[in-house]
Amino acid sequence: MITGSLYNGVNIFNAQVWQQPYCLFATVMGVAFFSVFIAISESTLKAGVSTTQVANKLSLVIPVLVAWWIGGDKISLVKAIGLVLAIIAVVIATLNFNKSDKTEAKNIWVVILPLFIFIGSGFLDSATNYIQRIYLKTDQDSNQFLILSFLSAAILSTAYLLFKLFSTKQKFESKSIIAGVALGIPNYFSILTIILALQAQLMQPSALIPIVNISVVLSSSIAAAILFKEQLSFQKRIGLGLAVLSIVLILLGDKV
Repeated sequence: MITGSLYNGVNIFNAQVWQQPYCLFATVMGVAFFSVFIAISESTLKAGVSTTQVANKLSLVIPVLVAWWIGGDKISLVKAIGLVLAIIAVVIATLNFNKSDKTEAKNIWVVILPLFIFIGSGFLDSATNYIQRIYLKTDQDSNQFLILSFLSAAILSTAYLLFKLFSTKQKFESKSIIAGVALGIPNYFSILTIILALQAQLMQPSALIPIVNISVVLSSSIAAAILFKEQLSFQKRIGLGLAVLSIVLILLGDKV
């Protein structure tokens, strides 16, 4: 929220900001941001890392269907093949078929949390596209919308943190602030970049959103191999190869 205000010089205490038609949508987005983020954290503990990542990234299916059904996007055969390959690539590159995640949880949350993440992440991508198309006409609108969204998430997060501190005696560590800043600043600009890309109409949303999701899987795997010397198994190499191929096909199919 602070990053957006400094970047764009927006005063969120200005009454004119709160009178914008997207204000209510920003509040809903903030709630969704907070809820999905907490669900990802809990799902990682209860359902495992791989299951959580797959649920998060496969949510690309939802905005694609929404963009096609409601937004009128054209899905050519080449793009459709690329989308199917993207889904397969996420599963192969993310799931570990040789050993399971280190989790012993065998309860209903193992199903509910990944399902919630799948729906919630898909909702966020779909809502971002819809709100951008209807309400965010300028860069100023985009910045103000994001600032209000993060304000909503900040209020909920603060209430949740205080509850955890007083009810469970959880300790607050200063390194959490450093980690939060390191995550929060690029998080703001990454979402802003997606909105601006949608505004620029560089490609249809049914192409842009899947490419962003599959690129996250691709780039994070490459970064892990370079920075943390993580070995890329044959399975993961196949998944990343399919990811590259899916991006190429989606790009080619979007021009058809």
